[in-house]
Amino acid sequence: MAARKKAPARKAAAARKPARAAKAKGPAKRAATRKVKPIPDGAHTVIANLALSDCAAAIELYKKALGAKVIMSMPSPDGRAIWHAELKVGNSIVFCNDANPAMGVVAPTAERPAPVSFWIWTKDCDADCARAAAAGFKVNNPPQEMFWGDYYGSCRDKYGVQWMFNCAEKTGYTGNNR
Repeated sequence: MAARKKAPARKAAAARKPARAAKAKGPAKRAATRKVKPIPDGAHTVIANLALSDCAAAIELYKKALGAKVIMSMPSPDGRAIWHAELKVGNSIVFCNDANPAMGVVAPTAERPAPVSFWIWTKDCDADCARAAAAGFKVNNPPQEMFWGDYYGSCRDKYGVQWMFNCAEKTGYTGNNR
C-alpha cells in the first residue's frame, strides 16, 4: 500500500482562512465610502409612527382630510400591506404602516382609540376642521376660543387617532406664556 503524502502546512492553513471580499469599484465604492447623516434632511428628532388597520385607505383619508403628501411607501412583498410609509403633513413627517399583531404592532380602533393625539398648528382652524369632518373625521370639539388663549378644535379619524387643530392668530397668542 502506497503511503499518502501530507499537504504542506501552509496550504492547509490557507484552506481554512475565509476568502477576502473583493474590493468594491465604481459606484459601489462611492456608496460604501459615502458618509450617511445620522438624522436625514427634513427629519425631526421625534417622528410619530401610526400602526393602522388599513394603511392604504388611511393614507387616502389623510390626503383628503389633512392635505398629507406621500413621500414614500413600501408595500409588503405580497402587496397586501404597507410595511412603511412616510407622509408630510404641513412641515412635519408622520410614518405609518399596517398593524402586524405577530410583531406586537396593534392598531387603534374607534372603540379602543390611540392613547396619543396629533397637534397641528394651522392658519385656519375652522377650515381645516371642516375639511377633516368632510373627509369623514368625527368632530370632538368644534373650533372655539379656549381658556389657554388659543383657537382650537379636534376630530377623531375612523382609525381611532385624534387630530387637534390649533391657531393662535384669532386670539393673539404669541407663545411667550409657555
